[in-house]
Amino acid sequence: MIQYSPRIVAPDVLQRASAQTVQMEVYLAGELIAPSAGTFQLLDPDGTSRIDAAAVTVTNDVATFAISALDLPVTVALSSGFVEVWSLTMGAQSLVVRREAALSKYPLHCPVADVDFVAGEYPDIVESLGEYAGSLQGFIDEAFAQVVQRLWNSGQWPDLILSSSALRQPLREMVMHLVMKFLYRKTSGDSRFERLMDLHYDRYNESYDRMTFRRDTDQDGTADNENRDSASKVIHRNVPPYRRLQKRNW
Repeated sequence: MIQYSPRIVAPDVLQRASAQTVQMEVYLAGELIAPSAGTFQLLDPDGTSRIDAAAVTVTNDVATFAISALDLPVTVALSSGFVEVWSLTMGAQSLVVRREAALSKYPLHCPVADVDFVAGEYPDIVESLGEYAGSLQGFIDEAFAQVVQRLWNSGQWPDLILSSSALRQPLREMVMHLVMKFLYRKTSGDSRFERLMDLHYDRYNESYDRMTFRRDTDQDGTADNENRDSASKVIHRNVPPYRRLQKRNW
């Protein structure tokens, strides 16, 4: 049996009552391989099919599925327990891929772009990449996936973070760590890039540990309270949010 490699960078965060497209890339020996056919299924936390084995579309060798706003109406309960099931025909065999997903009222956006780097500490950083890339987007995408995965693995729920801007500093440091790691290898071990690679990784961990954000646990569009939680705080979704009561003068 051929061992295909589906690319799952992080759990999906789906937006309720919104049209969106999900995708699944499959690789073999470093090459993107197009499935000849396939279906997409979305399971509720209780295992019920929200979308039941609908045909995928293959676009640029990638299996995609367009979720309509009606597939996830406002009546569907928000949860981090959804599962995407991709059943893809790869040559003569079938490949079934399961991917965790959270259903959120609001999407989680990546809050950094090339301008955050070239307008500050490293104005010529893109040029340093040479023919490898004309932008930092690949590094940004990978850094965002790593931060979201770290939140998820540590008991955080990325879909409950009220503002994506809280992720900005850890993301900037992880992007630069990845860039300097690439340049270190590209230059056959230039010590300058090794020092910068280590520096930005240390800064990434420090900024992640200091990161705080306001949460919207009940997802009504406003913060649960005035407090900012740290990234180390484990959130239990089945516990109602604490809201500070205002003192009344009788």
